[in-house]
Amino acid sequence: MQIKMKIEKTLTNRTDFADKIITAENVQRSGEIIAMVALRTAMRFQAAGLESLYDGLIKDLNRINRLNNVNEQFTDGYDVAQTAMCYLCGFINKKFGDIAETDKHGNAVSISEACFKEVSRYIRNKRAYSYRSVCIDEIRELLTATEFEFDEQKLEDFTAVNSTIDKMRLSDKEKLTLSYRMSGSTITETAKILSSNKKTIWSRMNQIKKKYIEKILTPSDTQAQYI
Repeated sequence: MQIKMKIEKTLTNRTDFADKIITAENVQRSGEIIAMVALRTAMRFQAAGLESLYDGLIKDLNRINRLNNVNEQFTDGYDVAQTAMCYLCGFINKKFGDIAETDKHGNAVSISEACFKEVSRYIRNKRAYSYRSVCIDEIRELLTATEFEFDEQKLEDFTAVNSTIDKMRLSDKEKLTLSYRMSGSTITETAKILSSNKKTIWSRMNQIKKKYIEKILTPSDTQAQYI
């Protein structure tokens, strides 16, 4: 609670904050302040999923303030503050109110505002990632509680697929491309994973199809495709 009051008191004096010079001594505290403001602002519009980050940041700030111990393990909430600190380190010896960049409309953006935007972007990405993530402990519990039954017929089918791929004599890149496509990845996703463009992946898939027709399909099968 004491840390909260100190931060709120600092935020009420925006003019002094803008005139403050960013130094190696105050960059940590400044980053923590901006992180608090960004989290509180984000929670007003998208509260779900941010409470744990906010509570973790408060816990870390109280521990640092009370024990002055930075060697303990921090929560994910403190990553928000560290994002702000890393950004501010690029503007040491400048004032928070100095111009950092211009936006797409050509308006000047101060260092403090630009830092706030950077932290807000991190918070949005963190929240989006949390929705797509699954706790590994939950997966282990699920695997432990599940009894798997292997279908021998399916195993034989999988062996047949491998045998077919071997007969096609694909290159390493073609095998890799085919494996991602067979796993359900789209052309665009496969291109990103393999650091290629979509045209290359599309051309490679056409080459694989050509080899399949030449080496696997019988003449009657090939003829049937075009009927």
